[in-house]
Amino acid sequence: MLIDKHGTPWLLEVNHAPSFNCDTALDANVKKTLVQDTFRLLNVTVQEKFHIINVIKQIHEQRVIGINKTSKQAYYEQRKEMQLSKLLGLDEYQLQNLGNFERLFPPMNMYHETFIPEDVAKI
Repeated sequence: MLIDKHGTPWLLEVNHAPSFNCDTALDANVKKTLVQDTFRLLNVTVQEKFHIINVIKQIHEQRVIGINKTSKQAYYEQRKEMQLSKLLGLDEYQLQNLGNFERLFPPMNMYHETFIPEDVAKI
């Protein structure tokens, strides 16, 4: 994908099985850096995964045993708040861990105010 000077994205290729074979030192450097930067930027850690699983598990357990009897709407609100809380820390983390990436979208000034879709609560 290329992005022109007006911010318009142009799809060049879709590859469902990209090669991670490295034929040259430059190829190895580019691919290794891309994968490292991508995982760092996504903040994909085992600890983060287990934290989210535990929070969702606690919400479900509380509803089942009646500690926190909430409606479906309230349940989805809790999940939306959890997602929003995660997003609030994401901006700073991403800016500190861009590596060789450059953030183009969403612009920082609209990220939390208008870009959070309603479906986020159901993720």
